[in-house]
Amino acid sequence: MKRVVTLLLSIILVFGVMVPAAFAAEEGNAVQPRYLRIRSFDIAFDISSSGKSSCYSKIVTYESTDTIDLTIELQRDGGSGWSTIKTWTGEDTGRISLDKVWYVTSGYEYRLRITAEVYDTNGKLLETQIDYSKSVDY
Repeated sequence: MKRVVTLLLSIILVFGVMVPAAFAAEEGNAVQPRYLRIRSFDIAFDISSSGKSSCYSKIVTYESTDTIDLTIELQRDGGSGWSTIKTWTGEDTGRISLDKVWYVTSGYEYRLRITAEVYDTNGKLLETQIDYSKSVDY
C-alpha cells in the first residue's frame, strides 16, 4: 500500500511540474519579462469634480546611472480617436517622477500616455516603453 501511495504521489508531482511548463512553452504563452532596464513604471491619473486632472508617473531603473527621458501626454477622446492636449517632459538618472495638473473640459474621455526611454552612460538607447493610464470620463 505504501508503494502505491508513493507511486501515485510521484506521478502527481511529475505531472504537476510538467503540465504548466508545457502550457508556457506553447506559442503566445511564453513568459517574457515586461521590462529590460526599468525596475518600476508607475502611473496615476484622476480628474476631480472641478475638472482638475492629476497626472503622475514615476520610473525607476535597475542601474542608477541609466538616463531616463520621461514624457507624459494628457490625451482626450472626443469620439474620433485620441489626441494629445498637453505634454510634459523630464530627464534624470536612475529615477524620475513628474506630477502635473491640468484643467480639462467636460464632455470628453481622458487618459495619460506615458513614454519612458532609457539610455546608458554612453547615450545608447536601451529601452523604450509606452504605457497608458486608465481612461476617465469627465
